[in-house]
Amino acid sequence: MSLDSRREYLSNMHQRYRQATPRANKSQIIDEVGKMLVYNCKYAIICQKAA
Repeated sequence: MSLDSRREYLSNMHQRYRQATPRANKSQIIDEVGKMLVYNCKYAIICQKAA
């Protein structure tokens, strides 16, 4: 996956993360980002906050 594709994906997931209300949904999104981009969960959380 190219860098531009990762940025676009993170941007889309950030919007989805911000709209998710229950904590379970947020952790599911973080897990999905981690699996898709092969990131550690902590790093995926940091990326969501920075996006």
